[in-house]
Amino acid sequence: MNQPLPLPKSTLQQAKEIARGARYVFEFACYLGIIYVSEKMPIMRKAAKARSLDNFLFIVLGSFLLVIIQENAAPSAAPGSYSTPGGFLSRNQCNEWKGWMQLVFIMYHYYDAKQAYVAVRLCVSSYIWLTGYGNTLYYIRTGDFSLRRFAGMLWRINFLPCACCILLGNSYMLYYVCPLHTLFSVFVFVILYVGSSWNKNVSVIVLKCCLSILLVTFLWRLPIFMAINKYASWLFQYQDPRRKLQAPLHEWYFRSSLDRYVWIHGFVIGALQTQIVQFLEKFEGMALFTKIFALIPVLSASILIGSLWWYHFALLPKTEYNKFHPLTSWIPISIYILWRNLFSTPRLHHSKLFAWFGCITLETYICQFHIWMSTGVPNGQPVYLLQVFAGLPLLNFLLITPVYIILAKRLHFLSSKLKPF
Repeated sequence: MNQPLPLPKSTLQQAKEIARGARYVFEFACYLGIIYVSEKMPIMRKAAKARSLDNFLFIVLGSFLLVIIQENAAPSAAPGSYSTPGGFLSRNQCNEWKGWMQLVFIMYHYYDAKQAYVAVRLCVSSYIWLTGYGNTLYYIRTGDFSLRRFAGMLWRINFLPCACCILLGNSYMLYYVCPLHTLFSVFVFVILYVGSSWNKNVSVIVLKCCLSILLVTFLWRLPIFMAINKYASWLFQYQDPRRKLQAPLHEWYFRSSLDRYVWIHGFVIGALQTQIVQFLEKFEGMALFTKIFALIPVLSASILIGSLWWYHFALLPKTEYNKFHPLTSWIPISIYILWRNLFSTPRLHHSKLFAWFGCITLETYICQFHIWMSTGVPNGQPVYLLQVFAGLPLLNFLLITPVYIILAKRLHFLSSKLKPF
């Protein structure tokens, strides 16, 4: 009796890949089903948010205290080295930065802690700053301007929000952080792609920085931005069903204008990282007395500038503060980077907990709308909290939060696995 010929190894491998992809698609569809049920079907109870600055501060500050006590941040590089994975603005440090900011961001929404508006506004700007910094660092180091990498970047930012838009009938701008990251990632790509062979020349980087500032100023100050976006209004228009007086493109103009400059600051720091590292390594090698003598004016100036920023801008009412935010957000961000990287001990350590959380910021941002909280209506802001037991907000928080985090983690995994397909 003739035995069937074995399939070629490549064919078997392709079959396994297809089967694995089908399993990923099925799992992703199941999680979308959970999101749909949580948002659209009356299985889960919904309660109005209870505004609580006390609970917001308790969880945020308690988390920081837990990280400090637990001491779960291990050194990842030898002291004195800024160019290693534990060096200046390393990946671990950036993920940690995103992680603790995400905690502040989602707790601000959950407890409606409007008193922390300036802090959260700075968190969003810091995310955009990291977009400018991270993309610049990648393009300059690798020179990879391929369509595959560019498409992969767009996929990573937009796959999950677009799936939720299709599933729930929401506008893309409901998840406004995603179009912001997309826009400024495209800006970084274009400015580095043009004359890419000169990207390691400091004079060219300064010129590109100046041109970027001029371009952004003209785009948002003149009617150019709105004129261009009228052709893409189908994508960027947003109308909050609870506030119908705003123009359809108001939200897109407002959100993008707040952070229109900060990505340029991230772009410059990323482009000049080699020079910054060389300077800091020289500083690290100084004698102790010389180092202290140099540190005193630098740290004093940072404290003075930070205090002036706080007094003159951070204490302003929300509407007034927003007028100055695009021009001043780089100040506290720069001070944070300075204090985080100038001393070897904090520079060489990072919180594993916050760094882990920083890897799933996109998914926790999207899922907070429909798993942790609820919008109630299409295109609505998340004004309700999901609950299992009525009248027991802390118990509901304890039960639903792990589901929310686990689901976000799995969606992050599936997004990366489905990208090659």
